[in-house]
Amino acid sequence: MYRRDAKTDTYEKIELFGIEMLLTTARIDRSSVPEGLHLYELRHDDEDWCDPVQIGRGILVNFYGTVLSREPIELNADGFLDLDADAISYLDSGTTELKDYIAQKPTMQLRAQALTEADFPMCFSDTELDKTAGVIGHLRGDFGNGHEFFHSWFTHRPELNQEPFKSEFDKVVENLRAGPLQSFETMLAFCRANPQARIPDKYRSEPEFLLKISTERFDYYTRLIPCKGDYNYYIYCADKNARAPERAAQQKNDQPQEKKRQEQER
Repeated sequence: MYRRDAKTDTYEKIELFGIEMLLTTARIDRSSVPEGLHLYELRHDDEDWCDPVQIGRGILVNFYGTVLSREPIELNADGFLDLDADAISYLDSGTTELKDYIAQKPTMQLRAQALTEADFPMCFSDTELDKTAGVIGHLRGDFGNGHEFFHSWFTHRPELNQEPFKSEFDKVVENLRAGPLQSFETMLAFCRANPQARIPDKYRSEPEFLLKISTERFDYYTRLIPCKGDYNYYIYCADKNARAPERAAQQKNDQPQEKKRQEQER
């Protein structure tokens, strides 16, 4: 089966799972992919060849295209992951080369990602969760008169509150401050535009929303509270490398959390 060289092919920019990636309709030689990039292949629907329905490490039947990503994608145990109908967004109509994608400074996508039941407890304080999910700490704050950024930091596990986390967290906050955390109004607009991110009533009866940002090593869970006169945001930070094996398996399999977790301020 003929495969092209990743460095000489041309691509379209797409967004998938909140991550900017490259897409080509060609099969790419895995050995030609530069270090630091991850290769996946897409499968199209049996009836509609224009509808990608699954991503995996390799696709033999109903091949749709090849995806290159800076960030790894968590697949199931069989090496695949089903896609929703609107999972892929095309970022522009032009094409780009791999060298330009590599040279481009990565940006954190702040669109609300698809959430699972296992994500919602991560935006509340719980001492047992700190141990099993590698929770480093959380930042709590409010907008004051609507445009200020008052905040306090609470460390949960001091041994994890160090580099490279600290530098990356500064960049995460910087990106959030340029987006939904710019002001109370921008946060409110973000919540209205992402109703699918609302936290279930069993955790919070009043409308609150969750924005999840994932990098190669860390997860950031930003809880948004569109209510004036209250704290407006919490950012919980977790180190994937410090996640207990049983918790990691639970996250990967998207098993729901049975225990309702109540927040404890520290």
